[in-house]
Amino acid sequence: MRSLGPLAVMLILSGALIGFTVSLFVPHRYAATAEIAFLSAPGVTHESYAADARKLYESSLEVTLLPQSLELMIRRSPAFKERLYIQSFSEVLEDVRKNLSVSTISVSGGLSGAKIEFDDDDSDTALDLVREVVSQMGDNAAAVAGAKKASDVLLIVKTPRTDLIGMTPSLLTGAGLAAGLALASLLWLLAPRSVRSAA
Repeated sequence: MRSLGPLAVMLILSGALIGFTVSLFVPHRYAATAEIAFLSAPGVTHESYAADARKLYESSLEVTLLPQSLELMIRRSPAFKERLYIQSFSEVLEDVRKNLSVSTISVSGGLSGAKIEFDDDDSDTALDLVREVVSQMGDNAAAVAGAKKASDVLLIVKTPRTDLIGMTPSLLTGAGLAAGLALASLLWLLAPRSVRSAA
C-alpha cells in the first residue's frame, strides 16, 4: 500500500499508544483469589465424605462471615488501617461484604472445596483479606471437626494471588489498536480507486 500504507501503520500504532496511555490514568481494580479443599474429619468414612465436607464448608463459612469475624479480619489487616482514617468502619465493612465472594467448587481428587474471591482498588488489601478468610475458614472448620489444627481438615489448593481486572493496560491497548485498524480500513475503503490500485 504505497499511499495509505504509512498512514495505516501510523493510525494503528497511534491507537495502541493512546490506549496504553489511557490505561495509565484509569483507576485499577484487583481481584484476589484462593481455592481450598476440605479433607475428611477424623473418623469420617469415604462414603460419608461429601456430607461431612458440606458440613465443614457451611459451618466454617457461616462463622467466617459473621460481622464480628469480618471486623476482626479488617482490624487485623495492615492494609485497611489507612482506609479506616478516611471511611467509617461500617462503610468499610459494607464494602468488604459486597466485594467478598465464597462459592463451592470441586477440586482434583474428588474433594469438595471453595473458591474465595475479593476485589478492591488496592492489591495488598485484596490479598490480605483473602488470606485472612482462608485462615479463618481453616480454623473454623477445625473447630467444627474437632481437629487439632486447620491443616487436618483443610488443604490450600491455590494459594492467594491477585490479578488486575477491568480496564487493564492490555485490554485498552488492544482496543486502541483495533480502533486504529478500523480507521485505517475505513480510510482505505473511502480512498479513490486510483489510490487503492496503487497500494
